[in-house]
Amino acid sequence: MKKRKNITSKISLIITILLTLFLIVSGYNKAQKNLLVETKIEEKTKKKNTDYPTANLSYLTVQINERVNMTVTAPDGKVSNKESSDIEYSHFTRELPLGNYLYPEKSSGNPYWEFDKKYPHKGVYTIFLQSNEPVSEKLYIFSIAKRGGSFIEKKFYDIDSKGITLLLHNDPDDSKNTYITVK
Repeated sequence: MKKRKNITSKISLIITILLTLFLIVSGYNKAQKNLLVETKIEEKTKKKNTDYPTANLSYLTVQINERVNMTVTAPDGKVSNKESSDIEYSHFTRELPLGNYLYPEKSSGNPYWEFDKKYPHKGVYTIFLQSNEPVSEKLYIFSIAKRGGSFIEKKFYDIDSKGITLLLHNDPDDSKNTYITVK
């Protein structure tokens, strides 16, 4: 009986050892498979990310008080104003001031015209400003380069019925090369 018990315990021990080895090997194989799947996912993700161009943050915004008529002409000759906007990826809107509808006397600012252009081209944007009566208004220009960095112009201009023409030399690759001149 003792021999039989000894043999049974040895067989049990062998089975336990084999089962443990099997679990270790299968666990190792599973870990290898998981690692392989993770590696494939990473490679696929890396490939996807290289399929697309890097982020383009370039943007152009021009703002002026609504008393002034503004027309923006892009380097390709297309025009945008309060009547229409032919410039691709742009819009021209009348923005309202920060308002308090319960207490209008506590509203802040004046309505203004805003021209926005996503992915502006490199070149000269012509900004024509005109007013029925002589005014001195602040023009705001914000130009953001593709990889960040910005050109900001906040300046008062004297505007009358003859109008004033400004030339925005825009470089979406490097905001240090963006500047404005009066024609």
